[in-house]
Amino acid sequence: MDSYISDLRAVTQMGLDINIFRMNRLGIPQDRIANRLGLIRTSLHHHLSKMPVLANSTNTDLSRGFTVSQVAEKHNWTEPMVWSLALEDKEDIVRFKKLGWGLRTWDQWGWNDCDKRFGDDWPGRIPAQLIAHILFYFSKQNDLILDPMAGGGVTPDTCLALNRRCWTFDMSDRPETRPEIEPYTWTLSSSQELSWPVSSKGKADLIIFDPPYFDKKAGDYDKNSISGLPKKEYLE
Repeated sequence: MDSYISDLRAVTQMGLDINIFRMNRLGIPQDRIANRLGLIRTSLHHHLSKMPVLANSTNTDLSRGFTVSQVAEKHNWTEPMVWSLALEDKEDIVRFKKLGWGLRTWDQWGWNDCDKRFGDDWPGRIPAQLIAHILFYFSKQNDLILDPMAGGGVTPDTCLALNRRCWTFDMSDRPETRPEIEPYTWTLSSSQELSWPVSSKGKADLIIFDPPYFDKKAGDYDKNSISGLPKKEYLE
């Protein structure tokens, strides 16, 4: 029984460490990480001290020739997290090549399918290749990207692979599988002004809005969400 409890605690701690590693890698402030994961700051600092060890074990397997997918499966990481280490210190153009994405230099982009390594199976899922091109042309490494309607998490996953910090929010709360996507419902206040989910001393370098599907998905929106506004009011 003692051995079973010890193993259970170890698995729980490892899962927590992985979530902290992911959120810290995306540049989410420590106070929000602690609040999101139900930790006190001193406890979070203890976990953060273990992050180099997590990275070292993963990097060791990568150096031995294991593929990203093999390392992700072994350590119970997502592939984007492993890519963030595998592509450390690489230029964007090299990252595209390693990920198997051809960089399109023209101004019309289209993809037949989504890269299933990035983001969850989600209604209206967008291709990671699209987000990657936006990041390549309109941001630089370590910039802060804001996605206020993150959905299945394609944006934070792609930001991990391309070394961008990323803050994401969505009305759907999935703390176990997507701790980096903080719950927030965009609503109109009584003064008809929109409120922001967090206060920050700095501004995001790039904001990605994935517009709603309006009539097509109107029945799926919260009645108080700005996604339920008529198109003209939403754009204003």
